[in-house]
Amino acid sequence: MTHVDDIRGQALEIAAGWSPSDQPESWRLTAALYTMIAGHDDLLAALAALPPDRLPALLVSAAITLLVRRAEPPELTRYFPVAGRPQPQFDAGFGPAAADFVSARLPDIVAICAGHRYQMNEVAHCAQMALGVAAVHGPAAGPVALIDLGTGAGLGLQLDQYRYDIDGRVTGPSTAGLTLTCEVRGDRLPPRPELPPIETRAGIELNPVDLDDPDARAWLEAARRRRQPH
Repeated sequence: MTHVDDIRGQALEIAAGWSPSDQPESWRLTAALYTMIAGHDDLLAALAALPPDRLPALLVSAAITLLVRRAEPPELTRYFPVAGRPQPQFDAGFGPAAADFVSARLPDIVAICAGHRYQMNEVAHCAQMALGVAAVHGPAAGPVALIDLGTGAGLGLQLDQYRYDIDGRVTGPSTAGLTLTCEVRGDRLPPRPELPPIETRAGIELNPVDLDDPDARAWLEAARRRRQPH
């Protein structure tokens, strides 16, 4: 069982991470959602029944997002981004509307949490992983094997399927359907993400995801960050 103060602290820590002084507009929704979670006492009390390894604060953020997308309450739906569309405008009305929605749908939210684990499948992380692989094992060194812990849908096992733009240095297959960009900060340039052949891919996951299952895909969508790329 998780202590209420631990869940509140986790939510506040995440909210602070999404609230830097130079916070992009697209980050405000995520910060506000975790702030609302930290301040909702009934929700925190219900989440305390979950084991700590379920990461209750992260888990419930995905559960709320999933339920909002299913129920489409007009007072909340307008804040959540849709793939392929611009980031929606954000205002101070989100917090009260979200708190009211959670209060009204608390049993449903808790039930979703009880049946899931949090699985973040952020494809953008592959840019950093590709740079790491390139730094220790260049293309001339021969094939490698990838093992991903907590693989979710296995998106992190497809490093060679993406194109990479690292401060204007572009590598990867020209036919890739997705280009990942990464800004370099500091004076030291990372290596070009030129990958060795990937011979073996293996994922280790407590809850493997079947991408042919529409409910599983909806959960992965809900667990992603609530912003659209610029």
